[in-house]
Amino acid sequence: MSRRDRDYAADWDNYVDQWRVFAEQEPSNRGRRDLVYPGDEWGTPEEWSAYADTYLRPFVPADGSGIAVEIGPGAGKYTLQLVPSVRRVLCFDVSARFMEIAKSRLLDHVQAGKVEFELLRQLNAYEIQRAVAGRDLLGRVDLFYSIDSMQHVELHTLFAYMVNATACLKPGGHLTMTIANCLSDEGYARLVGEAGWCYGGSRPSHQFYFLSAEIVRSLLRRLGYEVVRLDDSGRDINFVGRRGALEPPSLGDVQWTAFPQDPQLRRIYALRANVEHLRTLQAGPGASLAALATRIDRAASRLRRLGKPSADASPAGPARPPGDPESRPGPRVSSLLEAFEKSGIPVVEVQIDPAAYRGYREAAEPEYRRMGTGDGGPGQALEDFVVARVLDLGPYDVFVELAAGGGPSASDVYAPVFRAICYRHDGSFPPGLHGERIGGPPSALPVPGGFFSRIALRAGEVLEDRQLGELERVLTSGGRACLLPIVPDGETSDDGFPLAELERALRQRGSLQVSVQHFTNLAQLEPGAAPMFVAVLDKP
Repeated sequence: MSRRDRDYAADWDNYVDQWRVFAEQEPSNRGRRDLVYPGDEWGTPEEWSAYADTYLRPFVPADGSGIAVEIGPGAGKYTLQLVPSVRRVLCFDVSARFMEIAKSRLLDHVQAGKVEFELLRQLNAYEIQRAVAGRDLLGRVDLFYSIDSMQHVELHTLFAYMVNATACLKPGGHLTMTIANCLSDEGYARLVGEAGWCYGGSRPSHQFYFLSAEIVRSLLRRLGYEVVRLDDSGRDINFVGRRGALEPPSLGDVQWTAFPQDPQLRRIYALRANVEHLRTLQAGPGASLAALATRIDRAASRLRRLGKPSADASPAGPARPPGDPESRPGPRVSSLLEAFEKSGIPVVEVQIDPAAYRGYREAAEPEYRRMGTGDGGPGQALEDFVVARVLDLGPYDVFVELAAGGGPSASDVYAPVFRAICYRHDGSFPPGLHGERIGGPPSALPVPGGFFSRIALRAGEVLEDRQLGELERVLTSGGRACLLPIVPDGETSDDGFPLAELERALRQRGSLQVSVQHFTNLAQLEPGAAPMFVAVLDKP
């Protein structure tokens, strides 16, 4: 067997495609004719119901008002067991293939709004609780559970799920999980059977990661749980813990960034994520740690610039000679500069580094093609890049594009290229937060305050009177929004935001600090591109 890098989600998608082969390998499934969905080969309907009677249903409100979160529903057999007993179930999975099947199997419940699905991207340890918070359910969940999934994750990921559960559950809510048990005879037999084909780098994602009841009890105690039930007599450890009053520990807000398919870059960023930890450990003679941290910082910074616009406004191309007519602003640009000066709005002249733009085009081209927009076209790609440049978009950001429409959006590019957590809003979407789509008026977004770190609004919409006040509410401290392009008065909203309209809206901006970035060298990047003015709103 050849050594390979592990791709957790792809392994489970592949399992779905070949599940009948795997099912027949289980001795207990020989002769079964009732297997229709992948994952149902693990147990029988009678066993699933008995498990739900012991570990799930007793831990939700008897009146059916409960809220549950499920990790790894597979094809949804345990979701089906619980959904009649609760008001709402939010399901997370790494496998898009499993999720498609579960949605089909639970279609009636999905259409009734009782069951929702969200794909885990595995980019940030807080992605579950952020998705729950986006639905205004943080601290309101009655039961957080994962059956037949946690056997397949190593301890760090298991612990991250436990921390997310602690943040999601209400005080007194319950956590239910199954975990592989290496101390039982059945667990030991599984360990012996897996050792040969899991050795070294040839580890499929459906291998088991074994723990013991002592480790489970210790983790639950440290997270403030009371152990309500725990059975470690078989292959798995089955437990229920009741959430106490302790707040979950911080895991560090680390997120994989651009080009994750490059193993070297992933390792660089894994090291970079530990820089602050290394500096914390440094004491006295540990100067070598500081030197290592500095080298990691520099290496990661150089690599990151391949996929992210530089924060420096470096000149692009050869400098134009003094007196060159093209170096002087035209009447349209001059009128805007004069108007901004009269309004007291500071203007910063910016030139884009052509190498950074070329890097973006190369990185983003596969995403534009996947969206069906070719390579994005010079106009779309350049404007998308300007937005990312203004917002200094990066892997720590939660981004939304307002009035994005239902077609391809910059969010489809920013998520894979910059590894930002991306949402799109449009008034045509159903009201509320539905996965990555947000519906409703832009002046009343259905998200908690401080939800976004980066926001973009482009031409085509009229600024509502309360819109900037709403931007102030939903931006986190230190967040940034941009409006583009700003155009002279008399031009239409299809061309951009007229300056007078911007000035009117700014009266209700609250604490937002306004400035303008003037991009002067766009024609050097794409022939025919005009200079662009972008309004920048920063929240202190």
